[in-house]
Amino acid sequence: MAVQLAAARAAAKVAKHTSSNRTVQRAARVVDEATDPHKFARRAGVLIPAAALGVVMMLAALFSSDSPHPSCASSNVVVFDGELDRVLATIRTLESRGDFQAQAAGATASGAYQFINATWGNYGGYPEAWQAPPDIQDAKAAEYATTILEAHGGDVAAVPVVWYIGHLPPAGSAEWDTVPYPDAGNVLTPRQYQTRWLTTYNIPTDGAAGDLPAVASPTCSGVVGVGDYRIPDGLVRLVGSQISWGGYTNGEIPLDAMRYSSNSGYLHPQASQAFDELHAAALADGFDFRGSGYRPAAAGGATAGTSNHGWGLAIDINALAVGTNDDAVAAAFTSDAYTWLTNNAPLYGFLNPDWAKPVILGGTGIGGHIGDSCCYLEPWHWEWAAFMNADTAP
Repeated sequence: MAVQLAAARAAAKVAKHTSSNRTVQRAARVVDEATDPHKFARRAGVLIPAAALGVVMMLAALFSSDSPHPSCASSNVVVFDGELDRVLATIRTLESRGDFQAQAAGATASGAYQFINATWGNYGGYPEAWQAPPDIQDAKAAEYATTILEAHGGDVAAVPVVWYIGHLPPAGSAEWDTVPYPDAGNVLTPRQYQTRWLTTYNIPTDGAAGDLPAVASPTCSGVVGVGDYRIPDGLVRLVGSQISWGGYTNGEIPLDAMRYSSNSGYLHPQASQAFDELHAAALADGFDFRGSGYRPAAAGGATAGTSNHGWGLAIDINALAVGTNDDAVAAAFTSDAYTWLTNNAPLYGFLNPDWAKPVILGGTGIGGHIGDSCCYLEPWHWEWAAFMNADTAP
């Protein structure tokens, strides 16, 4: 099922949609072969026969001028809209026929996506995948699928192969036509598995085939000039209990309602756009401010279901995430990176809230939670305060 572009619906000021040239994709780490959930846990008979090869599906870039969006020019952004729900549905179909409580015989693989326990990693507090509700299994699978897409330039055809054997063999490799780990129950070669997967992927689950986008080349996607990035006068923090958008609940926002960027993970569509612009500007000055945005309530912690991460409106910036050591935190607040953000982040609607800062920097010094522990100053935590000033319809 194709997902509408949430950001585009808010982009009343975008004049037109055009496709860009293929952008150079950032090299990403391929999932460690040793921990791939599907090498040791394939059950025979769960694959659905089909009849034809599919095509790679990606989006055209969105521009409001003849110049590329600055985040595309940075060659560090890969955005996937409109694909992920179909990718996940295809994986579920081939792995378990959509059975979220499936358990493989003789292995720890379980759930709709057949994650082994080592890869599942107690996600959301559930020891095994089959024990987790569908939305939690979907969230874990989305993270893994997104990693594969990033690593392979957005090529959907890479997803089934990496999911099956943990990596993409070189063209011409005999591995394409060799059944991997037959003792574990595998009966298909990577090429056969890919063919069946792509065929299933291209059978619409609702609507006509003609309703689905078919753009052949992966592109960087962005929306230019879709929001007012001004922070309202006097605003020093976002208050999660006073926020809502899209009719969603904090920490329970569907991934396809947000926008994904490799710079930030999932965020509210306009917040994601703004952060990509911030990231591009920072790169030009020598700073890499990638971080982690949306956090589902199921991830736990004292602020689960109330944090602005749960609204997709906050991001923890990796370069400043120094932990709880007082000296390291103090050094982060005086670093060039933090100074750059203090001077420039408000131009894109972001601020370090007052509770996260020491009094000497204009904060309250109260601090926030890390997991279940309180109270820590957080130079890494930045919120998209322009939400309170912008047209935030998804």
